[in-house]
Amino acid sequence: MGTVALVGAVLAGCSGSDTPPAPTAVVDRGTVSQGVSASGSLVSITQQNLGFAEGGRLVELSVKVGDVVAAGQPLARLDDGAARSQLASAQAKLNQQDASLGKLTGDNSVASAEAALDSARAVLDATRSQVDATSDANESAVSRAQVQLDFDHGQQDAAEDQLAEDRRDCPDGEASATAAGTTSTTGDTTGSGTATDTGTTTTSGSDPACSALAADEQNVTTAKRQVIASQTALDQARSKQSTDAAAGRLSIVNAEKSISDAQSQLDGARTSGPADVAVQSAVVADAPIGEPTR
Repeated sequence: MGTVALVGAVLAGCSGSDTPPAPTAVVDRGTVSQGVSASGSLVSITQQNLGFAEGGRLVELSVKVGDVVAAGQPLARLDDGAARSQLASAQAKLNQQDASLGKLTGDNSVASAEAALDSARAVLDATRSQVDATSDANESAVSRAQVQLDFDHGQQDAAEDQLAEDRRDCPDGEASATAAGTTSTTGDTTGSGTATDTGTTTTSGSDPACSALAADEQNVTTAKRQVIASQTALDQARSKQSTDAAAGRLSIVNAEKSISDAQSQLDGARTSGPADVAVQSAVVADAPIGEPTR
């Protein structure tokens, strides 16, 4: 009788993966903001263009941009030399008419004529002084403009010389490159392995003279523009000098004529003769006279 023993082994396997948990986040309370950006120009709502009844040469500016001003506040002061000259001329003519009226009425006509002549001479002196001052100012302006133009010409010449020098010094070839590298691979009999690749590349930088060419050309262009602007300023200064000189000569001629008229009035006052007192009184009454324009 025998016994049979059976030993068996059962291999059982199971496959699969666990499902990862769903992502979570902490809820927080905050401020949500939204902005809009745009480009444009800012314009003051209080800006105002000003206009003035009288024009002239500005000699004093009492306010600057951004100052708060009140109604009736002086903003600037103009040169009143011409206006005062006109006032003196008008006063001289009035004195002449007074002298004529005095001659007609016998009221110290000679003394009035002498006063008119003195006034006319004072006007001539003031006119010559004004003409001389204007001439000196214009001469100074022309001189400054000429100096500026000469300086700008020098700057242009220097810029052009620098450009020419850099063009000569700039070589035809500006860069060179060299490259070197090694590659090695190692591995075992199983087929796994590693590979490395090393290399270097170098490039020489641009020549300084070549790098400066663009800036040199821009400097030449800028210098030429400045020369044009300075030449224009010099031409304008010379034109103003010529115009003011002609106006000054005319003013002196007119003042000298007033002296001649006043002398004639004095000569006439020293002699007696018939005249129309009413007509002369009307001329005196209609003679324009007043304060100079501010």
